[in-house]
Amino acid sequence: MRHGGPERTPGPGDAGGEVADVDYFVERLQDFAELMPEYAGRRIYGAVAYLKADASVTVHAARQGLYVIRATGSSASITNADGFTPRTFGRRNQHARPAP
Repeated sequence: MRHGGPERTPGPGDAGGEVADVDYFVERLQDFAELMPEYAGRRIYGAVAYLKADASVTVHAARQGLYVIRATGSSASITNADGFTPRTFGRRNQHARPAP
């Protein structure tokens, strides 16, 4: 979990799984504010990180509005395309953009 002012970024830690894992994580994010009431009213962004992943998984994660982070050695970088708009979660997605 990353904290930054009124924003939070929980993440499952590994996008090396399957598209279904990303979908499950997005479902959990939709309920995050209810499960963690101390974050209610805050913008919540989701992120997945990977060392190695199938392109279909990372593309799907980005299309779901998640930050996609590639870990390499002792560093990491966000790989989302220019113009990426992250999906926000919390308060039953009142601020969320619709999933594609």
